[in-house]
Amino acid sequence: MVLICRTPSKARSQALRKNKGEQSGPSHRRSKETNLLTFTVVNLFFVQYDAPITRVLAIGDDNRKAIENRDVLHGFFATLKGLDTYIHFQMVTGVSKFALTSLFSGANQLRDISLSPAFSSLLGYTKSEIQATFAPHLEVLAKKEGVAQDKLWQRITEWYNGYSWGGNERVYNPYSIGMLFEEMRFKSYWPSYSSSAWLPRLLKPEDLTGLFRFIIVTWIIHLCIRSRTH
Repeated sequence: MVLICRTPSKARSQALRKNKGEQSGPSHRRSKETNLLTFTVVNLFFVQYDAPITRVLAIGDDNRKAIENRDVLHGFFATLKGLDTYIHFQMVTGVSKFALTSLFSGANQLRDISLSPAFSSLLGYTKSEIQATFAPHLEVLAKKEGVAQDKLWQRITEWYNGYSWGGNERVYNPYSIGMLFEEMRFKSYWPSYSSSAWLPRLLKPEDLTGLFRFIIVTWIIHLCIRSRTH
């Protein structure tokens, strides 16, 4: 999941001038360090915001600890909302998507862009980006594999071009591409780096039963449609 928030510069500047005016005068005795912190506009980036929750669930601890961590994060992001005057830009990324009503209900200034078409290539490499950035690596890899560039791209696409955030444009896994050019061999790098081991613990037998039924019904419908079109 990817969330962003950008505070308009005009509104931020007006609020900063107002706060500075209220805190000036002989009665204001804050230190220079405090003033520097108060009036500095910052950009905030949070990577894997969900880790304090999913890591607890993955090792099999009591779910109450995960709930406690969620509440801490909820309070943290709610506090940031009150400081948006001093925050130019916020970006939050994570592997797992938790309901906005639970974790981010206190931070409703954030916008979920996970499946937004405008940002469909933000978290991944496009083919043109790889060609422009890793051209020497592509030549070395093609020579090592003994194949032409078109055949090499076919293999790269089969291995690492499995991501689509908007349903149209597909992107290559950045971590896997980086490891491919580091190791110079094709391998399933991403599963060894990241996993959702916590998810099977939360699945109940009735959830799996419903999932299997959905798959079977979907497959039957697919066969019926296919038989009518042929």
